[in-house]
Order: sequence, then C-alpha cells, then structure tokens
Amino acid sequence: MPPKIGVEILFEQLSFEQLLIFPGSDAASVTKNVSLPAPSSDAKTQTTTAFAWINKYSPGRRVTQYYRLSYNWYGKKKHKHIPGGNVNSSVATGRANKLQMMIDRGADLAELLAAIADFSKPSK
Repeated sequence: MPPKIGVEILFEQLSFEQLLIFPGSDAASVTKNVSLPAPSSDAKTQTTTAFAWINKYSPGRRVTQYYRLSYNWYGKKKHKHIPGGNVNSSVATGRANKLQMMIDRGADLAELLAAIADFSKPSK
C-alpha cells in the first residue's frame, strides 16, 4: 500500500516557550500547574491522525494508476476518484496538487468534495 499523504499536527516541534500562555511568568511554576498528556495517550493519536489524503490506485487489473481522495467517514475509509486522467496527465496531477494544498491548509471534507465536484463539471 502506498504511503499516505495527509495533514498531521506535530506537537513535538513546539518548544516550551511557545506553549507558555504568559511569557513573563516563571517557567518552574508553570510546569507545576500544567499537565501534558503522555506521548502514547489517545488524545495525541486523535490529533495527529489525518482525516483525508491523496493517493494513487489501479482499478481492477490495470497497470495505469489514477489519483483519488481517501478519507475516514464514521470509522470507515472512503475513496473519491479525482477526474482528469491517469497520474501521467498534467490535468490530474494539477488537481491532485490543488487538493493536497487544500488539505494542508486545513480544508474540511465538504470543501474537498465540492472541489472534486467542480472538477467534474464541464467548462464553458
């Protein structure tokens, strides 16, 4: 299975100074009053899990690959084909890149599905 590309929030990259609410306060007193979740807690797992990502797939026994949007919907993985041709097509690659940028900026699922629906509409 190809690696998933998606949005992940990495709390490990934040420094302690970025986490301080009152920068002028004493760091020792702040650490006594603040309890952070353990690295293996469920809260961290839920925040770092991607809800949508772009991947490639081959339908049936075909060798040709296409792009699709994969997402979690009530605990089940769903997929939506991105129209525009196979992965060698500049149209399909451009649309996949546009959707990936939307995912990276934090677009919700309805916005992503609306963009795919716009791709399917005939241009005038």
